[in-house]
Amino acid sequence: MLDTLVSGPTAMFGIPAIAGTMLFLFRLGGLLLGASDMDAGAEADLTEPGSDGGDTDEAFKIFSIQTLAAFAMGAGWAGYTGMTLFEWGYGPSAVLSAGGGVLMVWLLAMGVRAIMSLQVSGNIDIHDAIGKSGEVTVALPEGGSATGRVRVVVDDRAREFDAVSANGIAVGSRTRVRVLGMGHGNTLSVEVE
Repeated sequence: MLDTLVSGPTAMFGIPAIAGTMLFLFRLGGLLLGASDMDAGAEADLTEPGSDGGDTDEAFKIFSIQTLAAFAMGAGWAGYTGMTLFEWGYGPSAVLSAGGGVLMVWLLAMGVRAIMSLQVSGNIDIHDAIGKSGEVTVALPEGGSATGRVRVVVDDRAREFDAVSANGIAVGSRTRVRVLGMGHGNTLSVEVE
């Protein structure tokens, strides 16, 4: 089989198929092993100079090494299949080859998009804590000028925030409180429930 891939009329499809597959697997293995910066400087940036890129997806660029490898792999194997399995001539095999390359790039884009959609931001807007109940973890001193700490569940995640007593009364640790609002320096204002 290797002989038919690299010699004769099928070589124009077999060589890109082998090269694209090897490069694709090498890059995929590198990504799985944590070498996420393998494309450093190897992508063509299609945004205008000085623009922020708008809605471009940083993980999937049109002319990255990974997409070129995917195109070569899909085009090569599709064209090789057309010539050997279906016994088509060069013209129909070339059309099948182009379709196979585009299909592989599309599948790669959908895969990257699916993986990127799994990412979530760890950032929480502190304003989302207002109105929620929480528990004091570090006692709130009397007077409302010094801070303590409260644990509040925001967006299904428990977070600790600096807090002051809204009415100036000292609040001991493990006391249930309700967040009333925001104070200075992203400090929550709370009262005992």
